Order: sequence, then structure tokens, then C-alpha cells
Amino acid sequence: MRRIMLKSLFILLVLAATTTSCTSAPEFELLGRELFEGPARNAACFDGGMILAAGGAVIVIPDGTPPGEGVFLPLGGKPMDIEIIGSKAWIAVNGIGLVGLDLYDLANPKVWTAYEIADIRSCASVGSFLIVGGDRSGLYLFEADSTPFSDLLSLLSHVEGPAPGIKLASAGNLTAAVSGSEVILIQIIFATDSLYEISRFEAPSKITAVELKHSILHLLSPEGVVYRYNVDDSRQPESISPLPEKNISDICLIGRGGGLALLESGRIVPFPVPLVNRFPNDSLPAGALYTEPLPSDPQYSLMRGEGITKSPSFPGTSIRCSKDRLITFGPKTGFNFYKNEKGYSRAKGSIPANGFAMELTVRGDYIYLANGRDGLRIGRIDKDGAVEWTGHVQTDEARDVAIEDDVLVLADGASGIRFYRITVPDSPALLSTWESLSYLSAVKLRAGRAYLAGGLRGIEVVDFMDPTAPSLVWNEKLSEVRGLDVDDNHLYVADGFDGFRIYSLAGDVPQLVSTMDTPGWASDLCVSGDLLHIADGQRGFMTVDISDRTAPAKLGRIELGAIARTLDMRGNVVFIATQTLGITAVDVSNPRKPVVSARYRTVDDARGAFADDRFVYLASGSGGLYIFRYLK
Repeated sequence: MRRIMLKSLFILLVLAATTTSCTSAPEFELLGRELFEGPARNAACFDGGMILAAGGAVIVIPDGTPPGEGVFLPLGGKPMDIEIIGSKAWIAVNGIGLVGLDLYDLANPKVWTAYEIADIRSCASVGSFLIVGGDRSGLYLFEADSTPFSDLLSLLSHVEGPAPGIKLASAGNLTAAVSGSEVILIQIIFATDSLYEISRFEAPSKITAVELKHSILHLLSPEGVVYRYNVDDSRQPESISPLPEKNISDICLIGRGGGLALLESGRIVPFPVPLVNRFPNDSLPAGALYTEPLPSDPQYSLMRGEGITKSPSFPGTSIRCSKDRLITFGPKTGFNFYKNEKGYSRAKGSIPANGFAMELTVRGDYIYLANGRDGLRIGRIDKDGAVEWTGHVQTDEARDVAIEDDVLVLADGASGIRFYRITVPDSPALLSTWESLSYLSAVKLRAGRAYLAGGLRGIEVVDFMDPTAPSLVWNEKLSEVRGLDVDDNHLYVADGFDGFRIYSLAGDVPQLVSTMDTPGWASDLCVSGDLLHIADGQRGFMTVDISDRTAPAKLGRIELGAIARTLDMRGNVVFIATQTLGITAVDVSNPRKPVVSARYRTVDDARGAFADDRFVYLASGSGGLYIFRYLK
């Protein structure tokens, strides 16, 4: 009997252990990614459409499709370069690797990670081969043309180095790899499927763009000069005269023997690419350069600019062109599209791509996102976490947003505060603006007062009981205020390297009652009863007992592995925007021993976290808006 009881007890213990081990740990379930954010990084044209790369995503726009109706494809990193081989596009996605994009069905392009290279920067095609450059990991060679969807590419060759910032351009069997001012000329040895360095030399300046055509290497410097080299004999590159145009922002080689230069002024000018006489004749020796007039390709009429302005100006700092299409783009201008029709370029639309998701709040089914230079974005959230964007208000630099009753208050950076009535949730009606000498980056509301983080100028309090006539109540210059919180009786201020401050709200203006230094750079905080939770910059997260507001006491702290920027709380879980690591959930059931319970890495710089009864939201800079379900 005793043996049976012991056996039964053993079985129960095994079952209990099994049940415990099978219990899932808390995690973030990604429900959706939203918004094609800035900065505009690259673009490519192909037979059938265009691909635009910006922020943490690409958009595929088939021919005949309005720009705003392209296919949005969020990625796990920053798309830096695009190369098209056949019916596939290969995208260098920094932080992830080489991403393949199957373009066979343009209405439903398919994406997959074909090879992981975290520091990937650029790619260039040589026939069916693909050469890829990493910031520090060097050059990679792949056979790309025949790779089917979802398959990993087979690495043929890897050459370690060169230095950070590599850029690639190929023509024929020659590839130029540029890093800083160093130029390396490389060929593929087809017999061994390997890369072979032929020569290297120093350009006169650091190089920001590289193009190669007809054995003429073009190198663009930050000063706007395009240096040129004859690399017909790639063992001994020969410097030739630079392009006569100055102040060039970018170049694009097109047609059979020419290119277009985008100037800082916004003008586009054509230029010929010298041809190399590979065979001797009566007039020129082999290897000599001779320049032909610009060919009559229709691309060269693109800079006439009819349909844009009488004095054509093309916005942006970069240019891409192919056949009868032209794209100019830049970090502030987004993408602008033109098409050659009857010898003139005509504007065909644009995509702003200048948003940068900073902070957000949710009221009922509506989300209000402070989206940087894109202003305020408003959307309706369905039960599955999908967003239908229904409203937009252009502002100068939307940094944070808060709502009290039917008044929305927007902290607009250097442009002060904007007050809106949101009786109609997706159509804010501007009531007033309030100018400030501060750069306003965060706002909290309580009882008709706006509490504002003003960076190096400290903190400000503005009365908006009458939102059509706001007035300054109080301000104080502090260290560097980026975050704050408020309850019925106190104001809590994150004061950078000076820790945090607590003010009493019992009088007409806030009165300081206590301060406490923290190990790191206090960037944000939130209050929950008698506990204060602090995002402490590079030193992670900490909890403080504030049951006695005049004598706060440290309780617990935890390192997060990245800079803790902002936070929000739901129940016993604090959700932290953790810079390069995305969003982090910290369980504070025991405030003396906070525990990281879940993480989700996002694109770019995680800026603002928000949680409600349904979802957790993260504003992640150029990565846009993430919506999660937190599974406990």
C-alpha cells in the first residue's frame, strides 16, 4: 500500500512539473504594423512598376496603380538598397539581412529572408550573380537568379572587410566597392565562383554614391563633385576630368551612354558617359576616350519639367530613373514621381514618407499618433488590432498627444502646443495654439491644466479651462525634462541626470516637496498609487516607494540592455519603449524585484508605449506603429 501511495505521489509530482513546464511564458503577439514612415532611403524601377524603400518597409507600386494604393510590406529592419534580377527584387535590410521579394504576382508580392547579414548595407548584380556588402563583415557572393521563393541563398564566396559604409556598383564583370574614400575593384572568377580583388585606390574625398558604366567609374563626394575614372584596365584605374557640373546631390546612369545629375538647386541636367575605344582604329588608339553627343533617348527630356513649374525644380536629394520614369526623393521630401510623355516630364504623384512615430494615446476605438513631421494621424482600431486611418492633421513636429474630456492637446516640438476639439473623433477642430520658448516633447493633462516637458528649458504648466484662450500658469528651468506624470495631488518630473522631482499641487502653482537622484538619465516615469516607475535611460528601469512624497525610497532596479525611453503601465506590468530593443514588458508584482517578462524587437528607435484593456501599442520611429496583444 505504501509503495502504491509513493508511486501515486511520484506521478502527481511529474504531472505537476509537466504542467508547469508547458505553461507559456508571457509574450507579445504582433497583430499588425502600420504606416510607411520616413526617411525615404531608396527606390528602383522595373518592368511593371516601382519599389520604394523607406523607414522600416517597402511599397510595391504596379504600373497604373496610384502611389497611395501600392502594396505595403513591413520589414524587420531598415531597407537600404534594392537590386532587381529577373522577377525578384533583392533588398539589403540593415539589421536583418538580404531579403527576397518575389514580383511574379504584383498584387501579392512575397517576402522572405534569404540570408542573414545583420550589418548589410548594399547589393549589386553581375548577371545572375548578386554581390552584397556589409558594414564590417565584408563582401558576399550569391547565385540569385534561380533561387525559388522562400529558399535560402547559397553562399558562393565571402571576403572579409572592408571598412564601414560600403557602397557597390557593377558593370559587366567588374564591381566597384567603395568604403569611405577607398575604392576596391573586384571581379568574379566564374571557374571557382569566387571574388577576386584586382586593385584599390584612394579617391580625393569620402564618397557618398557610386555608379559604373562603359568602364567609367563615377564617384560622388559630399562636396557635390563627381570624380571619374577610366577602369577599362582595372589593374591601373586612370583619373579623368570630373563632371563639369558642381553642387550635385545625386546621379543616375541611364540609356546607352549618359546620365542625369540632380543638383542641390533642384535642377536636373543630363551628361554623357565617355566611351572607351577598345579596338584601335585610324583616329584613336585602343583604350582612348571619346565623347558622343547625348543620345536621343526619351529619358533626357525628363528635366524639361513641363507640368511642374516654368522653372523646373525637382524636390529631393536622390534620383532614380528607368525608361520613361523618374523618381526623386529625400528624407524631408518623401518620394516624387514623374513620367515622360511626348518629350516632357509630368508629375504623377508623391508619397510623403516623412513620418516618425513618437508617441500616442487611445480613446475608445480611436488612436491618436504623434507622427513627427507628418503631424497627427488618427485611426479607428477594430477588434483584431487592424487600423483604418481616418484622419490627419499636418503640424510642424508632433511629439506627444493627450486627451481630457473632448479636448486634445498636441505637443508640437518647437511650435508649442495645439488645442483641438474632438467631438468628431477623426476630425479635430483647432481651438487655439500656444507658443513656447521650449521644445515641447511630452504632455500630461489633469483638471484643465497641461503639464509640459520642455527639454533643456525645464517644465511648463498651461491652463486650458478655456481651450480657446490658454495661459501660462508656471514654469521652471531644470536639467533636461523629457517625461512627466501627474495625479490628483502631485506632479512627477523626470529630470535627466538630476533624477526626478515631486511637486505638490495643493497651491496655485506647483511646490517642490522632494528630489531623488537616479543611477542613469531619468527620461520618463509613471505613478501608480504609492509607487513610482522610472525609465532610467541607459541604466534600465527602477521602482520607488513614494508613500511619503517628501522622502521617496528606492525599491528595485533592473538592467534592460538598451536605453529605456518611455513607459506605460497596465495592471502589474510596465511596458517600456526600449530604444533599439523595441518593447519590453516588466512585471512589477514584487516592486522590489522587477522581472523582464517579455520582449519584442522592433525597427529603429522605440519611442512611445501605450497599453489599454485590449492591446499594447508602440510608436517606433521610422518603424511606424506596432500593435500587440500581450499574452500572459
